[in-house]
Amino acid sequence: MTPGRRTVRAETEEEYRRRGWWRDETLLDAFLGRAAAQPDAPAVVSYHAGRLEPERHTYGELERLSRRCAAALIDLDVQPGDAVSVQLP
Repeated sequence: MTPGRRTVRAETEEEYRRRGWWRDETLLDAFLGRAAAQPDAPAVVSYHAGRLEPERHTYGELERLSRRCAAALIDLDVQPGDAVSVQLP
């Protein structure tokens, strides 16, 4: 590369950061920040066949559930780097 010349990748990354599309926080950081700031805000709304009303979960509820899941994995002696599989219906 010629000295003083930036790559297309560097220019793209700079543009994405300027627009706020790329940030230095992780998805977990963003989730925990929202859960702390707005624990009662709706995070997930799901609809089920045969039900008129949707099921709703707040950021606070999801944070508590995720911490319970993490604690259960710790209780099972799951270590960093271990493979964990989840099967959903």
